[in-house]
Amino acid sequence: MAWGKLKNKTLTSAGDNITTDAFGSRKFITWLCHRLTGAGDQSGFFRFNSNSNSVYTHRLSSNGGADSTAVSQSSIQNSSSSITDNLCIGYTINILGEEKLTICFNVNGNTAGAGNAPSRIEAVGKFVPSPDANITSITQLVTTGNNIPIDSNLSALGSN
Repeated sequence: MAWGKLKNKTLTSAGDNITTDAFGSRKFITWLCHRLTGAGDQSGFFRFNSNSNSVYTHRLSSNGGADSTAVSQSSIQNSSSSITDNLCIGYTINILGEEKLTICFNVNGNTAGAGNAPSRIEAVGKFVPSPDANITSITQLVTTGNNIPIDSNLSALGSN
């Protein structure tokens, strides 16, 4: 199985989201997002194909705590409130005719310095578009009105 770069997007101006340009469909997608330190609440969410309909569901655990779930959502949450650097790695299965399943790992820098542990989030979710469609773009967004800072990045890799 060979992995190849699908698309990469680095923000040149602050914005509410980072969206990859359209890419060709792949059965397996790995995506990486680095959101730099920003002002205010920056809970992270992602969408596929710019679809903001209620076709997502997710389960999320923060720092090993109890799971929270959400169904019929307009996006999948992949990080909690953070004003520190944030790294997210997601893995998605993308087969036409099947629900698109995703697992996501996220780390926030938390309070600066080696004396403060980072925070982590594990999330799983699914995307069930109607009509069914393969994933051909990814968006990382914040829903609180704050901007994702310049030089934040979203990259997608794919394989069949």
